[in-house]
Amino acid sequence: MRSAPVLKDAGSGVADWQPSLNGTVKEQWAGPWKTGEYLAEATAQDRVGNRAKLRSQRFFVDNKAPEIEWTIGGEWLENARGERFYRGPVSLTATARDEHTRNLTLFSAVADEE
Repeated sequence: MRSAPVLKDAGSGVADWQPSLNGTVKEQWAGPWKTGEYLAEATAQDRVGNRAKLRSQRFFVDNKAPEIEWTIGGEWLENARGERFYRGPVSLTATARDEHTRNLTLFSAVADEE
């Protein structure tokens, strides 16, 4: 099977494109990026004047690190120096919290006496 010939002329091809970020034309989108929501758009024009617009794309940049916390549960005693000593079953959980995403349990375990 033969493929169809590709025809080209000196007037074809992309002549220009204009990217925009949050409604402002930007030549370069180099970082660093601030935390926040962004709207990316672009248009292109060929050498004979045909224009096309790329579908808009929203995205969010999150530069803030999550908070991580340990939770220890169980029966404990405290000595004079403020140190805690657990006895019996002890539960240990690490949880990550982020302002823009869901909370995530990183680790959870229960240690029991043997």
